[in-house]
Amino acid sequence: MITQTRGDDHRGLSDPAAGGWLARPSFSLLPNALCRLPFFSIRFLLAAWLLLGAACAADSSRENRETTLFDFESEAELDLLHWECGAFMEREARHAASGQYSLRVEMYPNGEYPGFKAGFAKGWQGYKMLSIDIYNPGAGDIKFSYRIDDRDDNPPFADRANGHVMVRPGRNTFSLDLENLKTSGTNRRLDLEKISSLALFVHQPPQKLVLYLDRVRLHDSLPGENGHGPLLP
Repeated sequence: MITQTRGDDHRGLSDPAAGGWLARPSFSLLPNALCRLPFFSIRFLLAAWLLLGAACAADSSRENRETTLFDFESEAELDLLHWECGAFMEREARHAASGQYSLRVEMYPNGEYPGFKAGFAKGWQGYKMLSIDIYNPGAGDIKFSYRIDDRDDNPPFADRANGHVMVRPGRNTFSLDLENLKTSGTNRRLDLEKISSLALFVHQPPQKLVLYLDRVRLHDSLPGENGHGPLLP
């Protein structure tokens, strides 16, 4: 399943800062009954209040933790991508979900699996979700496939994670559940510490197709929160 949002193509999305605050307590605002408590009791209650607030802020911070893998704001990010025949990629100041730039991905019929491909030296452990913003400038749906490897030896289809989504015209956002990410044939749970590559592509496109990608990110927020889409099927 994939979600869609409409609006200005240049509208930015931003996540609220995690954490919380506590105002300094004022004894003048405390009920009379509390003021009559022994001083050590008041200190105990205030300490408990502050500890509870700190714990809630820490939990909120963990829930909203996010790491951006690609946001395409720097030209140097293009050097981290895998280039092959049938695909052309460039930064473009259009359809950005955040910042100024998105990645324009052109996919041509002469390629068997043209699209976005990137390798990773650091794993995805500690995160629950992968989310990506996609903009489809065309008039029709595009079947967009994904492949995720946790091996460096080009594993066969059965021993990697594979799937696809239908990208509708306009702005789309999807999220993938990493905690239950399994290989397509052996049903093995992928080792998030060893994630080595991510591919997003169209299999043998019938004509030139264009999609815009932005905010490739890992996070802990639940689907539908903080601008993240629902889970993929």
